[in-house]
Amino acid sequence: MHYKNPAMCAISTPFAASSAPTCRRAARRGFSLAEILVIVGIMATVSALVAPDILSSMNAYRLNAGLSELAGKLTEAKFKAQSQNNDYEIVLDTIGNGYSLEYMTDASTRSFAVPAYESEIMLPTNVSLGFGSLTTPAGDPGDQPSLAQSASICFNSQGMPVDNNGQPTAANAFYLTSQGQYGAVTVSLAGRVQIWLWSGSQWNAE
Repeated sequence: MHYKNPAMCAISTPFAASSAPTCRRAARRGFSLAEILVIVGIMATVSALVAPDILSSMNAYRLNAGLSELAGKLTEAKFKAQSQNNDYEIVLDTIGNGYSLEYMTDASTRSFAVPAYESEIMLPTNVSLGFGSLTTPAGDPGDQPSLAQSASICFNSQGMPVDNNGQPTAANAFYLTSQGQYGAVTVSLAGRVQIWLWSGSQWNAE
């Protein structure tokens, strides 16, 4: 017959009885109101510091996307003009904030129409047509002698930009802006399509 050691009982029993509630109390303990307020304050401060950078990056991304798509459409118009031996142009819609591709339907009157398979392309969110308060024209000085937003850019069958009379012209620029950031797509007299970004002091070719 075995007997329990009284000393062991005296030590183990009080420990077992008191430790379990202590563990349960520790497990149930959460953040105090003061701690929560400190965490919220830190998160608010970090958000206030990071938000402008995130917004600026998003606007820059949208502007670049708009410029790339516009440059791609101009290149498409150039290739179509060369391959189909007919003038093609990109026409801006300043009211709808978009643009469309058109082909010449009558050479004598230089009339244009949108192909049945085409539809107007809208600019990305927060991106609009125009150059705002800028005073320096985009592109090479020889190609862009003055700051002007072209209403349309037309290519003849040789892939050269021409004016409303079908004469070669060097003044070909579309400007886009997004929340204080500026970009442009130009077409040189030789027909080269180029994207430009405004650094704050000058235009840089992309």
